[in-house]
Amino acid sequence: MQKNYVGHRTGTEHHKAEIFSNAVVFLLLSILFVSQAGSGEIPPEISHPGIRTLLDGTHAKITKTMEDISYRIDTFFVDERVDEEMKNSRLRIRVGATLAEAGRSELYQRTSLHLQLPRTERRLQFVLDSFTLDDDPDEEGVPKIRENDENRVEAALRYVFGDTDIGHMQFHTGLSFKPDPEFYMKTRWRKIFPITEKWRFYPTQFFFWKSRDGFGETTRADIERPLSDDSLFRIRAEATWSEISSGLEFIALMSYSQTLSNLRGWGIALSAEGDTRPSAVTENYRMAFKYRRAIHRDWLFLEVEPAIDFFREDNYRASPGITFQIEAIFKKKKKLR
Repeated sequence: MQKNYVGHRTGTEHHKAEIFSNAVVFLLLSILFVSQAGSGEIPPEISHPGIRTLLDGTHAKITKTMEDISYRIDTFFVDERVDEEMKNSRLRIRVGATLAEAGRSELYQRTSLHLQLPRTERRLQFVLDSFTLDDDPDEEGVPKIRENDENRVEAALRYVFGDTDIGHMQFHTGLSFKPDPEFYMKTRWRKIFPITEKWRFYPTQFFFWKSRDGFGETTRADIERPLSDDSLFRIRAEATWSEISSGLEFIALMSYSQTLSNLRGWGIALSAEGDTRPSAVTENYRMAFKYRRAIHRDWLFLEVEPAIDFFREDNYRASPGITFQIEAIFKKKKKLR
């Protein structure tokens, strides 16, 4: 009995000593923080190798986890950032229809091909993007094929510089057919800045030049937070200026996305878009709900998106609609270990 009591007392004293040592470390870190707070400079790294390794390792692990969650959810819902940074070969074919009032029903088809070129260490790719929009209804109200300003075919080479200390860099050059050919060049930069353990800031900057339309730039800013291993909250602001734009063309979006499994997910979004020329005005407000699921194995998906738009040209009257989309994805399957 006495032996057990001594063992218990020793364990208790050891626990108290551990708490005391942790408190001392915390106090020293607090003093260091306060002493550096008013300098306006990045404080030097902590000299104690154990503490430095622990802090840096924890920071890197949390940042990597957040990146993985965002990438997995964006990949499932096919966010444009995933297409912009795609390194592997992949073909996506989408066919959809939007049913809406006031003559806004439309059919569309989009094909996106990313082809990784051999012996380039996944840095050089051939990119093909084709978009066809048919929104001119016939006498029975069914959209039919016609020429549209949004119809295009783009073929380009994309070189990926990769991730460096200053961010992720890409360069594109190619031809865009609308239907007349137009030569263009585009650069893209993005970097991730952790704000807290959960929040991060994700700026993306584009500069582009088109032989017919001239120079322009797009600035995108994402602030996002994973709410769990399968959900993501995001605030996005994006603005584009070019020599032919209506001043600054902007869009603001707030969204929540959740995957229910590897094959099902849903999301909601609130957005507003407009421009600043001749005066700043919001052209449309939008509320949308999206449900996406696989309907055949893991490569054929159905997406349903009911939405309500509030167009300025309709005096912001509610305009409901719904979009149905079928998407087929062709890519190399991962090998099972």
